[in-house]
Amino acid sequence: MIRRGLTGALATAAALSLSFVPQGSPEAQAQSSMGSLSSSAGDLEDLAGIINGIVGGLQNGNGGGAGTPPSNNANLSERTFTVNGKTRKAIVKMPKSGLRNNLPVVFMFGGWQHDAKYARSYAGLENTAAGDSAIIVYPEPVRSTFKGETYPAWGGAPYATNTSRSADVAFVRQIVNTLVREGKADRNRVYATGLSNGGGLALGVGCAAPDLVKGVVGVSGAYYTPAVSNCVNASVPTMIIHGTGDDIVNYNGGSRHGETYLSINQVHRQFAARNKCDLSKAPSASTNGNITTYRYSGCAATTVLKKVAGGEHTWYPSRPDAAQESWNFFK
Repeated sequence: MIRRGLTGALATAAALSLSFVPQGSPEAQAQSSMGSLSSSAGDLEDLAGIINGIVGGLQNGNGGGAGTPPSNNANLSERTFTVNGKTRKAIVKMPKSGLRNNLPVVFMFGGWQHDAKYARSYAGLENTAAGDSAIIVYPEPVRSTFKGETYPAWGGAPYATNTSRSADVAFVRQIVNTLVREGKADRNRVYATGLSNGGGLALGVGCAAPDLVKGVVGVSGAYYTPAVSNCVNASVPTMIIHGTGDDIVNYNGGSRHGETYLSINQVHRQFAARNKCDLSKAPSASTNGNITTYRYSGCAATTVLKKVAGGEHTWYPSRPDAAQESWNFFK
C-alpha cells in the first residue's frame, strides 16, 4: 500500500499511526479502524487504509480527495433538536444569496469518525450552486464505542453501537419538520448525500423513509445489510458513486467489522427493483474517461450507478466531483 518516494515525514506519521491517527483525510478515516493495532488480518487491513489516507493527504492539498473547504461562515448556525427525548445537533448553512423561504434542503452525512464540522470541511457542496439556493445541513452523528474507541457513527453499521438507522432517520425527519415549520424549507425538495458510512445512511434514509427524500446519493458508500434492508416499498431517485480500487469498501462486496456489506451491483439492482425498473434488461452503459455510468430503463425513479475505474475510498473532488454530481442529480 505504501507508494514509492515515501518521505521521512510520511514514514514518521505511519509509525505514529500505530497508536494515534490525526483528523486527516476522508480516505484515511471513513472506514478504517483507529483502535489498537495487532497482527491480525483485519488490523493490517485497517493500517493499510490509514497509510493510504496519509499518502493521499500529503499528495492532495485538500486532504486525500476532499473537496475545497468552505471559506464563508456567514448564515451558519449550530441548531439543537429534540428527537424522542434526546438532544441532537446539526450545522445548518443558509444560502449565500440571502434566500430564506421555501428552499430545497440537502443533507450531508460524513464518514465514520467524522463529526459535522469535519464533514463540512470536505463536502464542497457550498461551492456548487446549492450554496446559493439550498439549505445545506450537516447533522452531528451519535458517538458510539466500538472495540474500546469512541467516534461519531451513523446507524446501520456494526460500529454504530449507540444509534440505529431508525433513530438517525427520526433525527433527519425532525430537522425537516422544524425547517418546514419555520417556513424555510420545501418538504418536497429534500435530498441526502454522504460518504462511506454516511453514504450508507443516505441510501438508508431512501430505503426506510422514501416519503422524506426526493433523491439520495451514496459516495464510496458502506452498504452494510442493516443499512439498506427492510425497505419501504416506494421509489426514490438514487445514484451510487463507487471506485473499483476502493480497498476499504470493496466494489464486489465483502465483510468488515464482523458484518456483511453488499456489492455495488447488488445495491444498484436492489434500488432498481424498488424503483420499478425493468430488471429483465441489463442497465445501459456509457463511458466517459474513467467513469462508466449504468442506468436501468423503465424506472419509476432514476436509478444510476457511476463506476469510477481505479477510484479509491474517498469523497471525489474531480472525475467525478462528488459535490457537483450530487447537486446535479438533485436539482
